[in-house]
Amino acid sequence: MRFSAKWEQKMFKFIIASNNEGKIRELRTMLSGFGEVMSQKQAHISLEPNENGNSFKQNALIKAKSIYNTLP
Repeated sequence: MRFSAKWEQKMFKFIIASNNEGKIRELRTMLSGFGEVMSQKQAHISLEPNENGNSFKQNALIKAKSIYNTLP
């Protein structure tokens, strides 16, 4: 899949709401062409939100929103 030149110029920083090295490694491989991928620990975020959702998806959103809310 080709992206427009405008898209290719923009690089992102992904902070994965996990410290699981296997997940980080897998996502780093998948997202490597789009920017930098780092774990919570690498981003100096020590946060363990209460994952009280009813599904994997809900818990992932809880974690992602918690990380997002710590960013400047």
